[in-house]
Amino acid sequence: MKINNLKEVPFVEITRCFNEAFSDYFMKFNATEQYLSTRWKIGRVNYEYSFGCFIDGKLRGFIVQGIDMRDGKLTAHNCATGIEPKYRGQGLLGELYDFAIPALKNFGVRFSTLEVISKNKRAIRGYEKTGFTLRPTLLHCFSGNPKIDGDENQDVLIKLTTKPNYKKYASFHDYEPTWEMTEQALFIFPEEFEYREMHLKNELVGYLIFAPKTNLVQQFAIHPEFRNMGFGKALFKNLINEYKSIRVVNVPETATSTVLFLNNIGLKNTIDQYEMEREI
Repeated sequence: MKINNLKEVPFVEITRCFNEAFSDYFMKFNATEQYLSTRWKIGRVNYEYSFGCFIDGKLRGFIVQGIDMRDGKLTAHNCATGIEPKYRGQGLLGELYDFAIPALKNFGVRFSTLEVISKNKRAIRGYEKTGFTLRPTLLHCFSGNPKIDGDENQDVLIKLTTKPNYKKYASFHDYEPTWEMTEQALFIFPEEFEYREMHLKNELVGYLIFAPKTNLVQQFAIHPEFRNMGFGKALFKNLINEYKSIRVVNVPETATSTVLFLNNIGLKNTIDQYEMEREI
């Protein structure tokens, strides 16, 4: 058994191992090379600091990590970890992190984070053994086909833009986007997203960023002074006129008004996650 980085590993082999590792997961995966490549570019994955466990020369487990600044610290975010079912229970996760942590520290990384499905107790215990702790806030993930009644609001103008104002958008937020939802992630593939802005008398009162290929709402928010006035429903109604099935992920349980809004428009809380973290 050897551990090495993934820099020179053919992507087709990484994809094969990923699909085998997630063959019995809570959610079914049959990931393509294109899907993983795009998602991990958005996740700022650095393959020199992503690591694999090789048994008899074959990739059997991996940690794929993005590296970027977060909260003023150079951070490694675990975008995906997988061990093929046959090789679980042999301490490979610990071996991978024992190899990864010194390399990350030498590179200047001082913090490591990841997301884990809340009911995946085995994974949580495994990460805790490697030094991670749970952040206390549960993250809700929603999906479905929203049903929004009512006439179009004639006082607002909703239009697509190619010049997103991230600074203005951030001033509307009640919570910080998670790793793959941040402004840095959006910079990677701006052409992958639609940016919808809502204006009232030339004032920006709301926005929504959507990824059509994955039906994922990356971000959305309404100006605090214009909430509970139907603008959120109008913004989502504009979206579902084109896209019937959508997803919204990693909404903190503490964002109670957002959680209530998503429930009220007919989205279902299908799964929950935690963030985990450790210093390096």
